[in-house]
Amino acid sequence: DITDIYDNQPLIQVNVLNNYKSSDFNEEQEDFIIYIKENIRVGQVIGTILVRESDALKVNIKLSLKILSCWPLKNACPIELDSGLGGSDENEKSTVGATNYLIRTSRALDSESGDDKFTVILEARKYSDQRMKSTRICGIAPHL
Repeated sequence: DITDIYDNQPLIQVNVLNNYKSSDFNEEQEDFIIYIKENIRVGQVIGTILVRESDALKVNIKLSLKILSCWPLKNACPIELDSGLGGSDENEKSTVGATNYLIRTSRALDSESGDDKFTVILEARKYSDQRMKSTRICGIAPHL
């Protein structure tokens, strides 16, 4: 048996491109907001996410990231995660072995259709110990 000596929860490090963050944006904050223009192209990269163990020098390839939930439920989530590996479930958007993800737009926003603000919960999970997980909360709002 192989014993994992790293026993901390995974870290979710977010880097949002300058065009999509407010002037007071801080990637270290637990909660943050991404501003997306209503006419943005579907599939546009708006940021990156690195998932890693906080107590390991190397990136652990046994981590995953998924969108745990996206509110309000009446409209489809405006972002998706892209690991570049493909094959992930369309609803879960998690991929075993991926540690780097792109945040992409999955659809255009329309404030007239109720796209005021979304709350997205991201969950990183360690496969060697399912109890080791962490979350980050991200707000998505139209940039007017």
